[in-house]
Amino acid sequence: MLTDGHGIPLAVVVDAANTPEGRMGLAVVMMALKLLPRGVQTPVLADKAYDDDWLREEFERLGLVLVSKHRCNRVKPATSDGRRERRLVRRWKVERTNS
Repeated sequence: MLTDGHGIPLAVVVDAANTPEGRMGLAVVMMALKLLPRGVQTPVLADKAYDDDWLREEFERLGLVLVSKHRCNRVKPATSDGRRERRLVRRWKVERTNS
């Protein structure tokens, strides 16, 4: 589910339970791409399940910035900017929408 800053749903993707969240995240962003502002690197807040380098590169190609913490078992060097990760405290709005 992709929500705006107020927790209002913009797009939803439903798939099988064994589908990785990263693949569904790209699909939901592609659905809502027309609604997102252009010309500005729009941050997309996500949890650790979206920590994939290919997903970060794909979001960057679309003009978006994936903001998610790295998984604890990450082998490659960190690519996340710690200053942007401060925005993750606002993820509760998405969790409120889910409940």
